Amino acid sequence: MWERLSQAHVPEFPRLDFEYIRQLTLGPYQLELAPSYVQDKFEHESSDVFELDVNRDVPGFLRIRIYSRFKNATRYQLWVCFRVDIENDQMDDEGEDQIILGYYCTCKAGARTLGCCAHVASILWFLGWARHQQNIRYPNIENDQMEDEGENQVILGYYCTCKAGARTLGCCAHVGSILWFLGWARHQQNIRYPSTVLFRYILDAGNRQNNNGPNQEELIVDEEE
Repeated sequence: MWERLSQAHVPEFPRLDFEYIRQLTLGPYQLELAPSYVQDKFEHESSDVFELDVNRDVPGFLRIRIYSRFKNATRYQLWVCFRVDIENDQMDDEGEDQIILGYYCTCKAGARTLGCCAHVASILWFLGWARHQQNIRYPNIENDQMEDEGENQVILGYYCTCKAGARTLGCCAHVGSILWFLGWARHQQNIRYPSTVLFRYILDAGNRQNNNGPNQEELIVDEEE
């Protein structure tokens, strides 16, 4: 059913326009990580050949194994389904004419329906675009410190009871203030808080001694009487 091949033996995989990949992945972040994941796959497998599995019973169905860049013992599997009856650069806005029909990855972010994880993006980038280019530069994995999306997220979730507290894109100002304080501000020195600074000025003014002298104090008392 599955047959192990190299990228040279899957000519039916469509040649993708870079802008098409960018729109499919919803931005540049995953595409910036793509060269690192592909290079890491080469290094783990000690090979210059990009290996993948082709399903001979289902045309346009690939299975690829890709490694975690931060967990040496972790290896993910992902599947990509694409059209084999469409010519290069023949794209359409209609759903039935999409070139990439679907994908899935076993990483934590692999089941997302909006965009895709960095692992899937790296496969689409390599098979659909990079392998057809010349002089593609791959980074040094040992010196690459970019975060691995989906498995090294520090903040796993948040919720606030305010009207904007249930938003899934970004966060409300209350959550933002907590993340800012606990994760950054409390570790800094000389953080200026507006209300605290104003309170210190008021407190300082109340504690100052009157420099007008005793005569002036008596004059003020007489005026009040």
